[in-house]
Amino acid sequence: MRRLAATTLRKLAATALCALLLALTCAYPVGSAWAEPAAGGAQKVQEQIEKDEATAQTVTLPDHVDEEAVDDEDQNRINPQQQPDSSFIYDVSIADLANADPYMDGQTVQVTGEAVGDIINSEEDPDFCWVVVASSDRGISGNVSVYMRKAQAKAIDTLGRYGTTGTTLQVRGKFNLVCSKHAGVSDVHADFVTAVEEGSSNPDKWELSQTVPGIALIVAGALLLALFRMMQERSR
Repeated sequence: MRRLAATTLRKLAATALCALLLALTCAYPVGSAWAEPAAGGAQKVQEQIEKDEATAQTVTLPDHVDEEAVDDEDQNRINPQQQPDSSFIYDVSIADLANADPYMDGQTVQVTGEAVGDIINSEEDPDFCWVVVASSDRGISGNVSVYMRKAQAKAIDTLGRYGTTGTTLQVRGKFNLVCSKHAGVSDVHADFVTAVEEGSSNPDKWELSQTVPGIALIVAGALLLALFRMMQERSR
C-alpha cells in the first residue's frame, strides 16, 4: 500500500509540473515577450554607436594656432634652462667621489663644493675648461676635476686660495672613474653648473693680543743678553 501511495504522489507531482510549464508557455510565448527586451537593448546599442560615429565625424581640429596668444600666456612659456632628466641622480659628496667604487662609473652625480685653484683651458676644445671643485665640508678633504663649458665657468666670481673663499658651485653631470677622453683621470663632465654662494675675501687681520707674547719674548731675550754681557765684563 505504501509503495502504491508513493507512486500515485509522484504521478500527481509530475502532472502538476507539466500543467505549470504549459501555463507559463501560453502566458509568455517564445519569440514575443521574452525576445522584445533583448531586441530593444540591441537596437539602443546600435543607435548609440551610430550617434558616436556621427559626433566623431563632426569634430574638427583647428588648423592654425595663434602663436602670439600662446606667447602672452606665462604658464605656456618654456624655460630652456630647466631640461628634463629621467636618469637616476646620485647626490654625493666630493669625498665619496674621491673614494668611489666602480659602480659609480658613468653615473649622473650631483656635487656641491668650492671652486679653487685656477681655471685651465682645455687643449681638446677651446670652448671648454677645467675647474677643481673642493669639498666645503669641515674636516673632510677631497676634490674633483670638473670639465665644463667656459660659459658655465662664468658663474665663478672668486677662486679659492690663500686669503679668499671660492664660489660654492653645485655641479650635475656624468662621473667618469677613469675617463678615456682625458688620460684616464677621474672627472665629472658637467651638464649643469649653478652658483650656490658667492666667494669672499678673507684678509689677515692684525691683532695686538697675538703679538704681545712675541714682543715679551723679544724683550726678555734682550734683557738676558745684556745681563750675560755684564757678567762677562765683571769676570775679566
